[in-house]
Amino acid sequence: MNRPTMAQYDGWRASPAGQWFFGVYLQEVANQTAEDNGRSVGNRGSTLHDDYMILAKQAGSVDGIEFAINHDPFEDERKETESEDKGDRQEPANPHQL
Repeated sequence: MNRPTMAQYDGWRASPAGQWFFGVYLQEVANQTAEDNGRSVGNRGSTLHDDYMILAKQAGSVDGIEFAINHDPFEDERKETESEDKGDRQEPANPHQL
């Protein structure tokens, strides 16, 4: 898999298709899965233990989808860029002093 650059990711995320995918489609999937999990409908196991495992899996799916919606894979790179922009430059106490 080719990893996109930060600029490519930001462009796609800000595009109408990216906004729809993350803001509408994935959110609807997460909401529907959470509703199904909360109502305890859908897949049922043959034992109570199986039911708990199914509910845990569905809750994990919701967490994973929400992580994908909210996570910035370039967060560390953005922090590095920000710290480089600020740099270790210090202004002299006297502006006329160099």
